[in-house]
Amino acid sequence: MSGSLHRSSGSFGLSFRSSGQVEHYCDDHDGNEEAYQGKHGYGKERKQVSFLKLASLNKHEFPVLALGSFAATVNGLIFPLFGVILSSAIKAFYEPPYQLQKDARFWSIMYALLGAIAFFVTPMQHYWFGVAGGKLIERIRSLSFERTVQQEISWFDEPANSSWEIVARLSLDAAYVKGLVGDTLSLLVQNTSTVIAGLVIAFAANWKLSLVILGIIPLIGLQAFIQMKFLKGFSSDAKVMYEEASQVASDAVTSIRTVVSFCAEDRVLIAYQNKCKPPVRQGIQKGIIEHL
Repeated sequence: MSGSLHRSSGSFGLSFRSSGQVEHYCDDHDGNEEAYQGKHGYGKERKQVSFLKLASLNKHEFPVLALGSFAATVNGLIFPLFGVILSSAIKAFYEPPYQLQKDARFWSIMYALLGAIAFFVTPMQHYWFGVAGGKLIERIRSLSFERTVQQEISWFDEPANSSWEIVARLSLDAAYVKGLVGDTLSLLVQNTSTVIAGLVIAFAANWKLSLVILGIIPLIGLQAFIQMKFLKGFSSDAKVMYEEASQVASDAVTSIRTVVSFCAEDRVLIAYQNKCKPPVRQGIQKGIIEHL
């Protein structure tokens, strides 16, 4: 009977074959966290994948990305052009009445034209980058599932490779990668277009003042870089901790009959609560650092 129980729940990383093992499982989580992680595969450093490797998976959607980049570039030019039109419209108020009426009509048409362009290019930008991101998710999930089914049987017995973990990787991790091609790349192209257009307009208007403003930008960039590094560390650590907490809950629910038969509900609940405490503390620290 113990062998069948081990076989049914082994792929999920738990084996409640005796009350002693239940206590040992909970004690490992309560007392010696690092030893448990090293023994069962948690905490192993995952292999880093370069951005070029991810970009190569999306090379088949190059025409789609080109259309999306064109729309993002045009969308990025709207904000600097809006400032030029606004300043020109304000200048028109200091002109004679007949010239004021003529210029007001002209700049009103420019505002309407700018709004019409933004109305068309913004959906195009998000649509094309969304298509490219969706294709990338499909390709990554297919490759990940193909590699998963080719693993050895013992690979699935490790807690870090449980069914819940595999499903999470196929659904969540692939969606995170989409952000690189969808939202992040779209904003990168749009902001680059905005910055270049803004610099051209600024240097054409007053190059001395523009140089002063450019001298402050490195300080702002350094502050943003330091903040991003801090928040990135907190986010990655919290993700691992929540995965471990979810693993405890998934294993307990999968083997609920065994947990109840050994009266281990309280101990499993305590183990789950202990797993949830570190992410809460990290969330508080992240909030403090984020708003400094």
